[in-house]
Amino acid sequence: MALPPPAMPPSARHVSRILLRGRRPRVWIPGGGRRTTTATMTRSRFSSSSPSGSSSTMQSEAYRSHSSRQYGAHVGCADMLEGCMERMAMRASLEDLGSGGGRRRRRRRISDLGSADGTNSLRTLREALGYLRRHSASRHLPSSISTPQFPAHVTFEEHPSSDESELRSVLSREEEWFRENDVTHSVLMKSFYEPLFEPESMDFVMSHICLHWLDASDIADEEGGVSNWKRLPRDDDESLGADDDESSLNFTMMNEATAPSRLREAWRTKLANVHLAKFLALRSAELRPGAEMLLVMVGYPNGFVVPPRASDGTSRGDEEAECCPLTRAMRRCVRRGTVREEVLRRTLVPYYCRTADDVREAFDLAATIDIDIDADAGIEGEAPQPVFNPGALLELVDVRSYPVAVGGGADSVDGLFELFRAIHLSAVKAAGPTEEELEHIESEARQVFEETYDAQEGAEVHYVACVARRRTRPRWSAK
Repeated sequence: MALPPPAMPPSARHVSRILLRGRRPRVWIPGGGRRTTTATMTRSRFSSSSPSGSSSTMQSEAYRSHSSRQYGAHVGCADMLEGCMERMAMRASLEDLGSGGGRRRRRRRISDLGSADGTNSLRTLREALGYLRRHSASRHLPSSISTPQFPAHVTFEEHPSSDESELRSVLSREEEWFRENDVTHSVLMKSFYEPLFEPESMDFVMSHICLHWLDASDIADEEGGVSNWKRLPRDDDESLGADDDESSLNFTMMNEATAPSRLREAWRTKLANVHLAKFLALRSAELRPGAEMLLVMVGYPNGFVVPPRASDGTSRGDEEAECCPLTRAMRRCVRRGTVREEVLRRTLVPYYCRTADDVREAFDLAATIDIDIDADAGIEGEAPQPVFNPGALLELVDVRSYPVAVGGGADSVDGLFELFRAIHLSAVKAAGPTEEELEHIESEARQVFEETYDAQEGAEVHYVACVARRRTRPRWSAK
């Protein structure tokens, strides 16, 4: 069954303006009820809500059991996190001293974007606040504002299709730690591709292993879902998908070598760069001047997307060595007649693994996006300029790519496979397989993992981490 060519999705020229409105997101606060923030933004081209069928990208319960296998990505950029906290302590000290030392420290606002069930987020938050307290204590402040703790409010953000009750449950088990460290917290169930907080309100933003997932609401046809991206058209509306050769749709991931090269480039420029740029512009509008954010995303090369090779240069698997494990498993099932080919053609995992250069390009693009301020948005204080480019205020402080052995040091590849399954199964389900077909795909994928990966080595995955700071004014230009 052929996929119909979709209408043109948003590209860089469609993202030039984001409008700030007074619609308010719901925020859960421990101890009762919800509150609303003072203002949010809606897009002129991008939908604010995910379409039906593009719900959770991962199997949350299964992912929770195996997410710790990815924590090496957090550890690999710990020095970047400490640097952020050292500079935050310095900014806080200057602000507190500037207030005259006559009042208690302002409670700083921190957000963790893409918190999942909160387990890894809490682990990293403990480290961050430890760095913050240590560097804050090294600065001599008046006794009226010097405290053993560093008062903070942390917002844990997660996609609305995820299990909010599980996140709340994990956080509730840490209430004693929150009290002891003078930390209040809330949960925000909203996509981070939308406005989240009041303008210039956040002191620090962090996000780990989330931003490789693209904005699934950026599709022209809800019926086809993200599978429409397999036929992403050019600016002249000529399809980039191979309409004459349906077999060319038999891949499942954007970065794998079997996907058409021109289509991979279109995903990079029309989707991955645009979505990250939009995220950066929105977050820049929400950061206080001088505030920073640490963003960590799955990068490329990626051992889950491009299989490992033996030392002699040959693959450890079968003849389809260039395929990712999911594609290989599904192709085998199609050949055996246990899975319909149309299921494979409709399967696309909606994430893009970036390089450090991709991140740099997205920062450049973010500087071109305008944000309009609606006079009725209800923003307190001095009214901002009607139109501004918050992305132009961002400074890329540091960006790096580093490898992490995911799931290594085990007796079998079962844990590695279960992590892969938890991350990717929903994308397969969205393609419409029967329960029997899904069982065949899972069984074959497990076999592919046995053939492809070494339990001691795991899968080598690169991550890209970057630190961005909001300037107080745009950088000087001679233009």
